[in-house]
Amino acid sequence: MLVSVAHRRHIRQIENLTNVLLAPVLARGAIVRMAPFLLSVILLPATAVPQQGTPPSANTTVPSLEDTMQTIHDGMLDQHTYAGEYKTVKADAGNCTLSWTTVNTYAEKPPLTQQTEQKLSFHDLANVSVAYDELAANWNLELYAAAGKKVEVHSYFFRKSRYPCAQCKKISEARTQRSKWFIYFTAEEQANREAKAISQAMEVCRGGERLPR
Repeated sequence: MLVSVAHRRHIRQIENLTNVLLAPVLARGAIVRMAPFLLSVILLPATAVPQQGTPPSANTTVPSLEDTMQTIHDGMLDQHTYAGEYKTVKADAGNCTLSWTTVNTYAEKPPLTQQTEQKLSFHDLANVSVAYDELAANWNLELYAAAGKKVEVHSYFFRKSRYPCAQCKKISEARTQRSKWFIYFTAEEQANREAKAISQAMEVCRGGERLPR
């Protein structure tokens, strides 16, 4: 511990005062043996290290499932990514499901718009991870279903460039099944935030149960 010049001067003054007070009885061995103890008592207020305040406790508040689903919804809605633009995002806390429509318009004449509807259950997800896709130049949120779990993906095409287009005639459509999903984000921070929220939703919806991939 560093001691200032003024502090050392104060200590010397106390030592001199102690010697003067004890001078008449220094011949007595008991007093001589007690002198260091008395000196430490006198110096204690001047040399004690100030106590540090109690650090604030960490905030361990866990967001509710509703708040977590809202985070997922807000993070995806209207995001423009390599896959297209995410529309009609619905993160349902009551049913533990996530659904969204990806809208991608191709530069053709007339424009060709592809819409892909996907819906998954947090009960069926086994894992989530984030990786950078060099081809897409986006951060890819990868969702893996548990063994034997798949969902239907509905894709269809319009000769229009607007969304929604309920009266538009579909020129083609396809239905497939997937056990792995990709949700693209342009920023790593956003992808990690969504991955954390989805992991929390998985944990709550499954009651802590881990599913095999």
